[in-house]
Parts: sequence; structure tokens; C-alpha cells
Amino acid sequence: MINENKIREACSSNRERGFKMLMDSFQMPIYNYIRRLVVSHEDAEDVLQEVFIR
Repeated sequence: MINENKIREACSSNRERGFKMLMDSFQMPIYNYIRRLVVSHEDAEDVLQEVFIR
């Protein structure tokens, strides 16, 4: 996993790059957590998308 400070630095200089770094680092751990809470893969994908939108 990438250093959170590097993500903050990237966000301050280039928001798009910082957001991509954030997603790349945390997408799978968050998905796995959500997947334990919901039954279907599709529902987990929808919740994950909502997490990153908010």
C-alpha cells in the first residue's frame, strides 16, 4: 500500500492523480470489507462506487 502522505501530496498538486492513487491503494480493501456485508458482487460494486463518489 502506498504511503498516505504521498497521496496527500499528490492531491495538493494534482487532484486527479491523487484521487487515482487513493483508489488504487484502497479500492480492494474497501471492496473486500463491503463484500462481507452484502450478498452479491454487483451490490458490493455499487456500494464501492458510492464510497468513492462521496
